[in-house]
Amino acid sequence: MDSVQSAPAIGDVVYHRIFDAIVEHNLAPGTQITEQALAEKLNVSKTPVREALLRLRQQGLVEPSGKRGYRVVLLSAEALRATMEIREALEIHIAVCAAERANNAQKDRILTAARASLAAAEAGNCDAFHVQDREFHAAIAAAVGNVAMDEQIARCTILIHTVVDQELLPDGDEMVHCAKRHVRIAEAIRSLCQPGFEGCL
Repeated sequence: MDSVQSAPAIGDVVYHRIFDAIVEHNLAPGTQITEQALAEKLNVSKTPVREALLRLRQQGLVEPSGKRGYRVVLLSAEALRATMEIREALEIHIAVCAAERANNAQKDRILTAARASLAAAEAGNCDAFHVQDREFHAAIAAAVGNVAMDEQIARCTILIHTVVDQELLPDGDEMVHCAKRHVRIAEAIRSLCQPGFEGCL
């Protein structure tokens, strides 16, 4: 009985399979997808696929295309820039909260991730940079404990990473600049910089 109760629902399994395919670029930005094709590929009915696509649409990862189809979101340079600016504004606020609420272990996790992202950026390792970038944001969100804000930042981060193979992403120099900024944020959080936090960035 317990094993049956703990088994993930088919809808969640289908959602995570499609989500992973999008984020890992097995379904590249701009790819046309349909309920029928995904259902056949995943060997499930169309109902859990339909539910998964609705969730993904709410997250901004897919968008309607044609009468019954979808496509993986293909961000323009303008849309990508807007998403990054939204995430940056949220980051500043949540970093202030982290400086006030995080314990020493949480602050260490934030700083470790920031420094690792910088090392990866300086080495030109884009994949490692993005792994550590996600860890940095996750560590801050965990320290703050604001689920709604965490979800908004995660949504922006996921949207940005869905276009990681596009030429719209920052180049190596900008990646290093971003990582250095994260280190400054982490160091400010670690030193409990609070009023006037923006001046520490």
